[in-house]
Amino acid sequence: MPRPRLCRVLVITALLANAAAVSVTRAQAQTGAPALSTLTATSGTVGGAFFIYVPLADTGTGTATSVLVQSITLGTAPLSGPTLPISIGTLTPGASYPLNLSFNDAALVAGKSYLLTIRGTYSAGGPTLGFAVNRIVKFGQPSIFQTPANPLTVTPTLDTAHAAKQSIVAANGGTITATGADGSIFTLTIPAKALLSDETITLTPVSALGGLPISNGLVAAVQFTPDGLHFEQAATLTIQPAVTVAVNQQVGFAYHGSGQEFYFQPLELTPAITIPIFHFSGVGVGQGTAGNGGTPTSLEDRLDSAEAPLLAQERANLFPNDPPANPQLQSESDGILQEYFDQVLQPLLEAAQTDDTEIQAALVGAIDFLQRVQNLNSQDPTLQLDVDTINNTVPGLVTKGYNDAFANCEGATSEGDRILQAQKMIWFFNAPEALGTGGAATFPDFKTQVATCLAAPLNLDFDTQVIGSGLALFQGGALQLNAEVSAHSVPMFFETGDMSYHSTGTATAVYDFLLGTITWPPPLFDCGSTFTGLPGPLDATGQFDLNFDPSAITDPSQLTINLTVLPDVSESTILAAAAPMAPCTTVAASTTFYLSLYLLGDGEGPTGGPLPFPVNLGGIPVPINLFGTVTNPAGIVTANITGTVTLTPTGP
Repeated sequence: MPRPRLCRVLVITALLANAAAVSVTRAQAQTGAPALSTLTATSGTVGGAFFIYVPLADTGTGTATSVLVQSITLGTAPLSGPTLPISIGTLTPGASYPLNLSFNDAALVAGKSYLLTIRGTYSAGGPTLGFAVNRIVKFGQPSIFQTPANPLTVTPTLDTAHAAKQSIVAANGGTITATGADGSIFTLTIPAKALLSDETITLTPVSALGGLPISNGLVAAVQFTPDGLHFEQAATLTIQPAVTVAVNQQVGFAYHGSGQEFYFQPLELTPAITIPIFHFSGVGVGQGTAGNGGTPTSLEDRLDSAEAPLLAQERANLFPNDPPANPQLQSESDGILQEYFDQVLQPLLEAAQTDDTEIQAALVGAIDFLQRVQNLNSQDPTLQLDVDTINNTVPGLVTKGYNDAFANCEGATSEGDRILQAQKMIWFFNAPEALGTGGAATFPDFKTQVATCLAAPLNLDFDTQVIGSGLALFQGGALQLNAEVSAHSVPMFFETGDMSYHSTGTATAVYDFLLGTITWPPPLFDCGSTFTGLPGPLDATGQFDLNFDPSAITDPSQLTINLTVLPDVSESTILAAAAPMAPCTTVAASTTFYLSLYLLGDGEGPTGGPLPFPVNLGGIPVPINLFGTVTNPAGIVTANITGTVTLTPTGP
C-alpha cells in the first residue's frame, strides 16, 4: 500500500521539554489494552494566542472506542479553542488524533514551563474508563518562523558546457534533462499547468560547491534559471549521481541566486533521489551529516530546511527495509505544518482582508500550503480545517484583488502604472485556478477590461552588431563580415486573443550597414565582390511572465515580458574572382547569414522560431549575445551577434 508521506514542514528547535504521558487506568496494563498518550507537540505564539499542536495517540495494543476529551488545562491560561468536549471516536493501536489548542497567553510568563493536562474518557470493550495525560510545554521561546534571519551563502562552480536549455509550454508542461561532466544526470519534470505562462528554462550542472555545510561534501547539484521561478504545482527533480551513496548518507539542499539563502531541501520518500521543486534556483544532494545551514530569510525555505531531517530519518528507515510508517515522525510533521499555518499563513490571509498589498502574497502562500497538504496525503482533520479556511477565504480575496487592480488601472496617471495593474489582473485571472476560482466564470469582462488598461502600445528598439569570418564556397576565399541590423520605435499592441503584445504588420528590420571582404587564394584576386543587406519584416511577440512572486513586483520596471523577436533580413551576395590574364568570374547568391546565425545562436522555441528574451519594462536594455556557425550558398561563416533589445511604455 502507498505509505502516507511526511508533510513538508519544519522542526521547531527546543520548543518543548518532552515528558512521558500515560493513562492512569488499570486497563492499560492488561494484554491487548489501549494506552492513551501524547506524541511530540509543537507550539508558538501569534498575537495574544499561544498555540499548541499535540496528537493524542493510542500507543497500546488494543483499540480505544468512544474517546472523549472533556478537560484541557495549561496552568491558569484560559482555553480559547476548541470547544469542549471533543469527540474523537475510535483510536486503533498506533493511531493518533491531532489536538490544535489555543490559549490566551496573558497569564503566561516567557521562558517558563507549564504542565499541559488532557483528561477524558474512553471504552475498551467494557465500562467507560478515564484517562489523564500530561506534557511539559515551554512558553515564550520563538519558533523558527519568528527568529531573525541568518542566511548562509555557498559558492557554486557551474559546468556551463553541459547546460541544457528548453522552452516549456505552460499548458503542456515538459521534461528537461542535463548530464554533468562527471556523468550525473538531472531530470526536471514539470506538470501541465504548473506554470502560468510559457518559460525558457536552463539546467546547468554544478561541478563544485564551496562552503557546503555537509560533512562529506557534494554528490551532485544543478542550478536552474530563471532564478525565482514559482510553480503552481510542484515540479520534480530526479538526480542520478555518478557515484553510489547510501540512502542514510544523502542530504538534500537548495539555494537561491548564485549561492545565497542556502537551506536544506527534503528528499522524497523514494529509493531514488527525487526532490519536489516549488521554486528555483540551485538544488542538489550532499553526502554525510548536515551541519549548520543558517536561518534563511524565506519562511517557506525555513519550512523546507527543518522538514529535511524528518524525511531523511524516515527514508533511512524505509530503504532498504520496509517497516510501517513512523507515527511519531508523521505527527511532528503535521504539527509543524499546522504551526506554519497558525503563525504565518492565517495572519497573512487575515491581513489581506483589509490590506490590498498583501493579497497576492496571501494567495501565493495559500497555493504553496495546498501543495504541501496534497503531498502529505494526511487524514489530519486539523489540516483539513485549514484547507477549508483557505477555500472559504480565497474567492473573496481573488475578487477583491482583481477589482482593486482594475480600479487602480482606471485611475492611473501613467502608462507604466496601467500596465502594472493590468498584469495583476491577468495574474488574478490565471493563478487562482489552482485554488478553484478565477477564470472567465469569475471575471466575465476580463478581456474587455484588460484591453482598456493596455490600449497604448509598447515601444520596441532592437540594435545588433555582427562580426564574423569564414570560407567562401566559390574558390575557397577567406570571408570577413561586419554589419549592423536594427529596428527602431516599433509599436507593439496588446491582443486579447492570446493575451500577448504583437508588432504591427509593417514593422521592418534593416541593415544599417553590411561590409564584406574576400581574400582569394593566390593567384586569384578580387574583382568586385559585393554584399548588400536587404530589409525584411520584423515579427515580435511579447507575453507577460507570470511565473514569479507577484507580491515582490511593486514598480512597472520590475515587470518581465518574454519577448520573441524575428528579424527576417537577408543578403544579396556577388562573389567575384579573377586570375592574371583571365576574365573576372562572378557567382551571385541570395543568403540569410544573419537570420540563420540569429536562429542558431538563440536556440529554438516551441514553434520552431527563436527563444524569447526576458525583458524588463522601463527602457532597460537587455543584452543580446549569440554565437554560431552556419552554411549558406555563399559560404561557411562563424559569427557573433551582440546588441540590445529594449521595451518602453508609451503614452501619458
